[in-house]
Amino acid sequence: MRSARLWRARAPGLRLPWAVMSLLLLFNVADGAKNRGWLLDNQLARGTRPLTRSGYGLAVIADLNVIFGGNVQGSPANDVHVLNSKTRTWTELTGALEGSKPSARLHMGFAPGLDASIWMFGGIGRAGEACVKLLHVR
Repeated sequence: MRSARLWRARAPGLRLPWAVMSLLLLFNVADGAKNRGWLLDNQLARGTRPLTRSGYGLAVIADLNVIFGGNVQGSPANDVHVLNSKTRTWTELTGALEGSKPSARLHMGFAPGLDASIWMFGGIGRAGEACVKLLHVR
């Protein structure tokens, strides 16, 4: 098994007393499961994983685990990654998307809507400013 990749934020004046891990772990609790217990990401998912991050938003819609933004190498991000739990494949959503992409942020509220969409509110932006818009992402 591969070891955890760790990094410490190097933003000026920002000192974190912990390391941020980039492992995806799954705890399988299904009765009779062949692999009952903890599994590491190299056993779980294909595709290109998101960069190591903290403070990201995560919403689960059906079989899709959607990750937005977070602190990536000391800066807020606004990238979107999806892990399909059925196919166990990571995909980064890039290219032409409808509407304006939300600004880079971390520590935002992020929750699934009833119509296969995501609601996002608040967070901390690039210059440490508060993001106060309510966004509905489809």
